[in-house]
Amino acid sequence: KIHTMGSGPVMSAAAFILAAGTGTRSVTKNTSVMIHMMSSWFGGTTSDVINEAKHVEDLQNRLYAFLAEHSGKDFDFWKKSSKTNLYLPATKCKEFGLVDKII
Repeated sequence: KIHTMGSGPVMSAAAFILAAGTGTRSVTKNTSVMIHMMSSWFGGTTSDVINEAKHVEDLQNRLYAFLAEHSGKDFDFWKKSSKTNLYLPATKCKEFGLVDKII
């Protein structure tokens, strides 16, 4: 089992690592977790930009599915919730199923 713990700011990819624990997932009471949409700097030809955008959209959907799998909330919940930066205090992390315990 892999136990994960967040302390202080847990931002971006760190939020996914925290949620992925297979043992106890915990945060301290003063932890703040931030989840956001993916971003990228596109460049090149029109075809390159379209291809890049499709790739980022696919990755974003895989991340929503990952959060759904590890939290108990569904795909659409995460898609709607992370349209802008989503900041979660410890209590919301537990409520949203990202962690099991506040320490």
